Amino acid sequence: MYMIKNKRYEKMKQDLGLSNDDELNYYLGNSRRINEYKFINDDYLIDLPPAKLYRLADIKNAERYNKKVPKNKYRSTRYYRYYIKLELSNGKKGKLNFGFKELEREYAYILTSKAANTAKNADYTSIVS
Repeated sequence: MYMIKNKRYEKMKQDLGLSNDDELNYYLGNSRRINEYKFINDDYLIDLPPAKLYRLADIKNAERYNKKVPKNKYRSTRYYRYYIKLELSNGKKGKLNFGFKELEREYAYILTSKAANTAKNADYTSIVS
């Protein structure tokens, strides 16, 4: 399992044009932090635990959804896990998991939607400002 994870990080660094972990840390330090493991900058949305990299210009649609966690003998109420589904222009799909943190999911959704729309309209110039 460790080798698979290592290969994903190496592929992500290669896609970003970085050669080592120090360059990756510097790159992430210059990105906006969504939460402990998710970052966004002008070009990419970076999800670290699975080492996934999404180009903002490729995000066609972002959708929020919740998943119920059933009651059990330790919990008397139901909880929700919070996610964002991503649909990419090449037909692939992605998913961002925020666990039980709804506010982080909402923050990420706003940033992702705004950045994706900006990236899509980068070549478009409007007469009305």
